[in-house]
Amino acid sequence: MIPGGSSQGLVRPLPLELDESPFSLAQLIGGVADTFALSANGKGLTLRVEPLPDGLPALVGDAARLRRILVNLVGNAIKFTKEGGMTVSVEALGRSAGSLRLRVAVRDTGIGIAPEPAGKLFEPFVQADRTTYKPSGGTGLGLAIGKRLVELMGGEIGVETEQGRGSAFWFVVAFRTASPLAGPKETPAAARGDEKHLCGMRLLVVDDTETNREAAIRLLCLEGAVCEAADTGRAAIDRFRAGPDDFDCMLMDVRMPEMDGLEATRAIRLDLGLVDLPVIALTASTMAGQRQMALDAGMNGFVGKPFRLRELVAALSPWMRFEAPERAAGAR
Repeated sequence: MIPGGSSQGLVRPLPLELDESPFSLAQLIGGVADTFALSANGKGLTLRVEPLPDGLPALVGDAARLRRILVNLVGNAIKFTKEGGMTVSVEALGRSAGSLRLRVAVRDTGIGIAPEPAGKLFEPFVQADRTTYKPSGGTGLGLAIGKRLVELMGGEIGVETEQGRGSAFWFVVAFRTASPLAGPKETPAAARGDEKHLCGMRLLVVDDTETNREAAIRLLCLEGAVCEAADTGRAAIDRFRAGPDDFDCMLMDVRMPEMDGLEATRAIRLDLGLVDLPVIALTASTMAGQRQMALDAGMNGFVGKPFRLRELVAALSPWMRFEAPERAAGAR
């Protein structure tokens, strides 16, 4: 918590404009499943993605925010499931000219939720029965943010659950379908005419070790990113307070003195209201528990140390804004 800050009020309202472009739902869901594979395996759980509807076209929508919703739902399912597993499914509810209505569900075999708290799950800072959920922590923000994002897309979100038998969190959204000639903008090099996967992406790299910061920035610049560094969690908070929209994404070291990356991320989410900012954890630990702690704190993914260029690109690419190359070219 920032001195003088407060997390008692609601999170800052999300921007009212969607960043829509063509995307592949199969690639998006596959990426989310890959993100959580280690956490699921570490608990002895299965994570399965059911086959998508036949003939599913490229969709037009805000892929980054859709991914954020799924990351929260899958992360929660893993957190509250001790045995069995999780299943992600997609059902086509209706098609029309240029539009497709989909129901996406994340089912688990976890602890379930009592009827009364289940009705309040999508309110900010509300979790279900604290006596059951307390060991897993979390801020209580994820489902409230997910609800806002789904409603921003013109959809609805809900849960079907039975205490002790598991839960199915679902959301329904209608997407425009992309022209076959358009193709998803997320095809990297061919679509942009270069080989730099992060061209123009603005990144804040936060690590208390100078050699780690320099190594990460050197690798990221090879892929065209525009980087700035901070050496503490508090310095990162001050930088975002000075310019909340100056960066597309932040890479945050988890273990730092004075204020670690988990505490700094919570402060950025709650006190600064930057609930939409992608935060990637930098961690030397391969333990599923620490990675789950990063997700609980509001982080969106993780990269292991020592850094590898391929892993950095894979973690950042889903958050790439495709106007970045033009923006970077204009700035030079």
